[in-house]
Amino acid sequence: MASKKSALLLAGLAALAYYKYNKMSAEEKEKLSESIKETGKKILDMLPGSLKSIFDKPTAEDLKES
Repeated sequence: MASKKSALLLAGLAALAYYKYNKMSAEEKEKLSESIKETGKKILDMLPGSLKSIFDKPTAEDLKES
């Protein structure tokens, strides 16, 4: 029973987020996107080297070498 309540709560939160996102202006959407990108970069910088290499995007030089 608890899993059904959790699923319903999660679905409700997802619907609210979808509604709020659709009501945002283009500037607000861009600001949100930049905020998410910056947060991801901060998290990536905090990871140890072994994990960081898994999530790093290959550079153009790396692709040429392959």
